[in-house]
Amino acid sequence: MNGEKGDLRFLASELAGLPWRREGLRLVGEAQFQVRDFKSLGILPKTVAAVEPPFAAKAEPPQTTGRPKALLFTGHRIDDPSRPTPRFPASGEPPARQAILETVQRELPGDGRPVIAIAGGASGGDLIFQEICEQLAIERRLYLIIPRDDYVAASVAPAGPDWVRRFNHQFDTANCRRVYQDGKDLPDWLTDKPNYSVWQRSNIWMLHNALSIGDIDTALIALWDGEGGDGPGGTEHMVRSVRERGARAIVLESKQLFGL
Repeated sequence: MNGEKGDLRFLASELAGLPWRREGLRLVGEAQFQVRDFKSLGILPKTVAAVEPPFAAKAEPPQTTGRPKALLFTGHRIDDPSRPTPRFPASGEPPARQAILETVQRELPGDGRPVIAIAGGASGGDLIFQEICEQLAIERRLYLIIPRDDYVAASVAPAGPDWVRRFNHQFDTANCRRVYQDGKDLPDWLTDKPNYSVWQRSNIWMLHNALSIGDIDTALIALWDGEGGDGPGGTEHMVRSVRERGARAIVLESKQLFGL
C-alpha cells in the first residue's frame, strides 16, 4: 500500500461480506498500519466489514479550511472504427470538450481552494477532461487500474495513434500517476465477489480516492448517454456508485450533445 487513505477505504469496501481470507486480512492490516486510519474499518467474525462512506450520516465532520475540492470524471470512450451504433463519434469531440470545459469552470471554487482532478486515461472523455484540467492549471491525477501497456491496448489504442499520443502526454505530465494492480486479472481473494470486474474495481478505486480528498466537496462529471455500457464497469456504474454514496453527479447528456 502507498499510504493513501482512499486506498484503505476502497479495500475495505471490496472486502465487505467476503469469506474470511488470510490474504485479505493481511492487506487490510498492512493498509491500516501504513495510514494510521484504524477507525474506518471494523473486523467482524468471518467477514470483513465495509467502511462507512464518507458521505454517510455518521461520517467525520468535513474539514473545510483549505481542503481541496475533488473533481472526478467518467465518460464514454470515442467510438472505435468498428462500432456498429454511434455513441461518441469523432465529430462529437468539439461539443464534448466545450461542455466539459464549461462544467469544470463552473465547479471551480471561488475561495481560492485548490482543485484536484481524478480520471483515467481512456480515449474520449477521460483524456479530454485531463487536457482541459491541464489547460486550466488544475492538478491532474491519472489513475490506471492496470499497467500502462495493458491499459493503452484496452482503452486507448483502438481509437487510433493520435489518441495514444495524447495519452502519452498526459501520462508524462500528470501531477500524479498511479497504477493499482500488476495485471488484468482480479486477485484471488476477490474471485468470490459477484458481478465484479477489473473495470468496476477501477471506478470504485477512483471514487474512494476522490472522496478521501474532497469529502462533501466532491463532484463527478459524467459524459453519459443514460444507458448501460458495453460491458461491466462503465459510465453507468460510476454514476450509480457516486449517487449511492450521496455524492453529486453532474451528467452531460451525450446524446443531446452529439445529436444522436
